[in-house]
Amino acid sequence: MAARPIRACPTSETMRRHEVAELLGVSVRTMEGWAQKGGGPAFRRIGRDALYLRSDVDAWFLEQPTLGGCDARRHG
Repeated sequence: MAARPIRACPTSETMRRHEVAELLGVSVRTMEGWAQKGGGPAFRRIGRDALYLRSDVDAWFLEQPTLGGCDARRHG
């Protein structure tokens, strides 16, 4: 039996941690630190992989009052 690809949600884009880090302009280590402290965007574990739904990343970003001196609520 061939392995089937795992999809977190068929209608949402799934991203790996390094992709989210690049999108947000932070390091993978920062993302790992946020995850250990219960912060950052919501993610799901599939085996050893941390997978993020793009919609969760976008929602988390818009909830942040400021990121790098930029008011996230004013840019969208």
